Amino acid sequence: MGNVLSFNGRGQCSDQVTRSTEYYTIMSDGRLSYTAEGIAHFSPVFRDHGIDIRKIETEDDHRVALDVCASEAFQSVTESEEGKLDDLEVKLLRSVMKSPDNEEAKSLEKQIKFRRRMIEKNTSRK
Repeated sequence: MGNVLSFNGRGQCSDQVTRSTEYYTIMSDGRLSYTAEGIAHFSPVFRDHGIDIRKIETEDDHRVALDVCASEAFQSVTESEEGKLDDLEVKLLRSVMKSPDNEEAKSLEKQIKFRRRMIEKNTSRK
């Protein structure tokens, strides 16, 4: 990643980018700035849980917002009778909500698919 600079309100260079993802950029002072894709992806999710994406200033704020959304979503799913999830499915949902790259989610999904295949094989043998 090359040096990318942002400008403060006075039009002077202020900070360098320390890390970027497809969803946001972290500046050297810790401020988080969402990309257009990040706004499109996270804003509706946060809004559904009463969180204004414009109030999120740091990566820690972003993680807390995701945790609030995930916790509320899990609570509503587990409270519904038809939405009973096992521990592995809960882990999958939590990782999908928290991780934009979803590497953990992909691994958990493979485990769930494998488990379902094994259950189907055992059920079909009976």
